[in-house]
Order: sequence, then C-alpha cells, then structure tokens
Amino acid sequence: MIARLLAFATFISLVVFESCGTTPAQNLNPFTPTVIDFTGYVVPADSLADPEILPAQVPDTVPAKQLPTEPLLPFAFDVLSPFDTAMRVPLNRFEDTSHFHYLTYRVGQDHSDLEFIGGTQSLYWARAMQTDKAGHIWFGTTGGVSCYTPRGDSASGLRYYSANEGLCSNVVDAIMQDRSGKMWFGTGDGKMSCYDGKNFANLNKQDDAILCMTEDQNGNIWSGRFNGVQCYNPATKTTIRWTTAQGLCNNAVQCMLEDKTGKLWFGTFRGVTCYDPKAKRGNNFVHYTKRQGLVNDNINTIYEDSTGNIWFGTEAGGATCFNGKTLMTFTTVQGLANDTVQTIFGDSKGNLWFGTRMGLSKITSATLNDFQNKIDSLDPVKQPLFINYGVSDGISGGFFRNSVCESAAGAIWWGTTAGVLVYSPR
Repeated sequence: MIARLLAFATFISLVVFESCGTTPAQNLNPFTPTVIDFTGYVVPADSLADPEILPAQVPDTVPAKQLPTEPLLPFAFDVLSPFDTAMRVPLNRFEDTSHFHYLTYRVGQDHSDLEFIGGTQSLYWARAMQTDKAGHIWFGTTGGVSCYTPRGDSASGLRYYSANEGLCSNVVDAIMQDRSGKMWFGTGDGKMSCYDGKNFANLNKQDDAILCMTEDQNGNIWSGRFNGVQCYNPATKTTIRWTTAQGLCNNAVQCMLEDKTGKLWFGTFRGVTCYDPKAKRGNNFVHYTKRQGLVNDNINTIYEDSTGNIWFGTEAGGATCFNGKTLMTFTTVQGLANDTVQTIFGDSKGNLWFGTRMGLSKITSATLNDFQNKIDSLDPVKQPLFINYGVSDGISGGFFRNSVCESAAGAIWWGTTAGVLVYSPR
C-alpha cells in the first residue's frame, strides 16, 4: 500500500490541467498530498514513573436554581432559513443551495452586538460547544453556559447557567456529555461541573485550566490541562494524573480523542501522545512529533473519521491524516484555506470540515471516496480536494478548538472570534 501511495504521488504530478491546456512542472500538482511512513517512538518502560494518584474528591451537590418557565432569551431565527437578527452571508459559488449565518446580534435588537446575555453571558465568545442527546446545543462562554433548544420544541429558546445558578465557575472552555446523559463542563480555573438536569455536582478544587474533555469506554472522565491529563473515576471519586514523567510528550494537552479501539490520543504543544490502556507497560505510550515526520507538532485538534483514520490539525503545518502506517499531509499547496487548522469535524453526510485561521475548507464524502479509489487504482486526480469559504463569502475570524457541532436538523455550528457561525443546508 505504501509503495502504491508513493507511486500515485509521483504519477499525478504529471497530470495535464485541462482548463489551461498546459502541463505543470513535476511535483507542482496542487492536488498531490505528501505521503510518508509514520512510526511513533515507543517510550521505554524504565523511563516511566507511576501515575500520580490525587486526593479523592467528593463533588459538592448544588441544586440548580429555579429557572423561569418561559425561556430567558427566545431566539428570533430559524437556522434552516434566512433570518432577520443575524447577518446574512452571501452564497458560496460552489454551494448555491446553502447558507452561512453569523449570530452576533442581541435578540430583538438589530445591529446590537451580543456582548452580554442576561447581563453576564456572551455568545460572541462561544469557546466550547456540544449537542446533547435531546437535540439541545450547549455553548461554553466566559460567563457560564447557555443551552439552546431549536424551534419546534415547546421550550425553544436560550437558557443560561452561571455560578449564580449552581455552576462551579463561569469561564467554560470544555463541554461533553457522558453515556448516561449528564453534561460535564470544564473551566478556566481547573474545576468541573456535572449537571444531571436538576443538580450540579461540582469538583471545586482549583487546578490548571481545563482545555478539553472526553469520556473513555469505562466511564472515566479525562481532562486535558497545562500540567498534563487527569482521569477522574465518578464511581470511586479518585483522580489519576499523567505528565511527561508518566509518558506524555508534553504537559500542555489542548485536545484529546478516544478512538474506536479504545486508544487515547493527546494533542500537545510538542506533538501527539497515543496511550493504549490495554497494552503492557512499556508499550502503551507512543510519541508522534516532528522527529517522526509531523510538519508541525503544535496540535490544535484531533478527529477520527468514519474509516478509522486519525486526523491532526496543526499550527501552521496543515492537516495530516494517519491510517496507522502512513501519514498524508494537506496544506495550502493542496488547496487548504490556511495551514493553521483549528478544528476538524465530520458531519452526518460524511463531509469533513476544516476550520482554519483564514476560513473554512470542506472535503465532500464523494471527493473523499473518489480520492481513495484513485489512490488504490493509481488514476490521476483531476479536481481539487477542497471547497473553500473565506472572506469573499463573508467568513471572518478564527475558530475555537472545542467549539463545533451539528444540530439535529443538519446545520453545522462553529464558535469563532467573530461570533457563532452556522452553516444551514437546505
């Protein structure tokens, strides 16, 4: 397979561009990704310290304060049609049946920045985002969390929860839902809140900021921080911490993923660590950095696609796809909007979206399948891989790492520095 990939990369560099009738110089084909063998560094067992067991924490249970029967802030728009209180963004020339919208205005007040909601909260800085099993969309902000219920529900609208309503802290940088349906919130001062719909169970010990969260197959809650990763067991109330002493390649863990096999991937400022809890000690920590072939080892986001490939979004190094053996790198040379990739997300139709510093890039499911078939058959690729949306389409601002989700209606939501961006296919 490796030999075929390399042969394919050499072959398609000779493709004739039909649009201009000329043959580009060899190795300048913009559709040719860089492909290399990719083998990680296995951390020797004798260099690993035992995981640090932190003092047990029993959560403080705080009943959520009674909220009004009516929604606090009913949204005055429908995400599947143009709306008056958000900015209508011109249609992209490739997607003439779809719309982008920014949500940056206070409900009921056109041209008023949504700087504060209910006096404390801002959707302008939706730093984290998550859909729950009931179809609600949760936003983590600098003033707590907001929960949006799409139209059609009797409780449609926006509700917010801050420290006044029982949340442990207001600056929320990470959100996740566990298998039982409880919502977890990680904060900038290292605290965690678990909300069951009635009560907040708060872990109030201050620590390093929580940058990302996930739940593993055993129900443990993992949090990435500036001082390593912590694994909290809700059943035993115990927490275990891993740092570089225990096998991480770097302590600043800003994104994480549990893949379909149960391995945990940690993206840091200095590369990727893959932790296999099922492997024997000495084979369970593997490092992937620039030494192993990453173009840039400052990792912003990690995503697993439907076929099991692991994607890394990097700072100034593009997006890379790892299939377990080889690493394929996509940059602006291959048509990516920008080489700093802050989010990677796969929608329900099989498309992959890349939120970059200079706009959005999309690979459609059809293009992905066609691209894979061409690799397997060594046929030339005659179309660009990416559809890009940028300033000319009305998109501005950078993307927050943990802030992207898909609604039950099929709309894609991103938290950006210019407001909440919504892509609404008809």
